[in-house]
Amino acid sequence: MATKEAKLEVVSSTNEKQEKRKALAEFLEKKLNAKREEVAAKRYPVNGGLITAKALNQFVKNDAQWKFTESLGILESARVLDEQVKALSVKDTEAKELTLTAITIEAIYYFLTKEEGKGLSKAASYVNNLLRPISEALNVSKADREEINQMERDLGTLQDAVLNRVGFEGEDELLAEIEKELGEEIEKN
Repeated sequence: MATKEAKLEVVSSTNEKQEKRKALAEFLEKKLNAKREEVAAKRYPVNGGLITAKALNQFVKNDAQWKFTESLGILESARVLDEQVKALSVKDTEAKELTLTAITIEAIYYFLTKEEGKGLSKAASYVNNLLRPISEALNVSKADREEINQMERDLGTLQDAVLNRVGFEGEDELLAEIEKELGEEIEKN
């Protein structure tokens, strides 16, 4: 009889653990979707204001090299930069700095990586008016992208544990850490 009760306890504990993991995975998935939406709408400051906005706009419209569907990135970047130049050009406006979404920053950075030139003056202008402001903004947005990437990895780990019914005995330390962290966050809310 003792063996049967012990098996029942293990099965019950395993089912409780699975339910807890399912709840944690659902919580993390909602949190991840909210973070994705937040970052998609978030605007990052780009140093240089109107001068940088005009320089980037001129670069995208006249100098950015593209192939095939990269043309869509040129069209969208030009549209966004046109809006920013107009907003920053109005004297009585709340717009005081150039702000771009992460996807626009990434697109412009991509086109900047393909740029070639000659001479010191062109290199200085390129670095100061284009590359440095976009690189700094890209670095700021990387923290948000890394947070999303980590949440995606954690969610995958949890979902894998639920699907494969990972039990108590050989439980992965990473999985335990994720469960602890999310459990604490759920308790706070």
